[in-house]
Amino acid sequence: MFKSEYSKIIFYLFILVGVIQTQNQDASNLNMLFLEDIIKLENEIRIEKFDRIFPRVMRDNNIDMWIHIIRSWIPDPLRFELGSNSGVFIFTDYGGDRIERIAFSNQLRDPTIYDKVIKENTRDDSIGNAFRDDSP
Repeated sequence: MFKSEYSKIIFYLFILVGVIQTQNQDASNLNMLFLEDIIKLENEIRIEKFDRIFPRVMRDNNIDMWIHIIRSWIPDPLRFELGSNSGVFIFTDYGGDRIERIAFSNQLRDPTIYDKVIKENTRDDSIGNAFRDDSP
């Protein structure tokens, strides 16, 4: 019985030493190792929200279009969900199985989760053509 007490103490000491060594490791190296995995997981969460939650919430509340503006100098609670610290985000429900997603932003973490991305100071001629009158 005396040996089992020593073995328990030694076991807990090994665990304690392991925890202390883990805490003393350089955090920047760990962050670099897992940065790609973290970004991939964040994007999967965003896609899941855009594909499952947004359509349901918009339809339950009879919202056809939602426009959200994030200014870079004002912390926004939706910056993680939208994947940017600034920009204009437009979500439109045309009644299909998914919500159309357009972002006007230069700071997107993953632009592939949006249907269309328009960066600042660029021109997109496809937007606004419906409002032009080309008749003489």
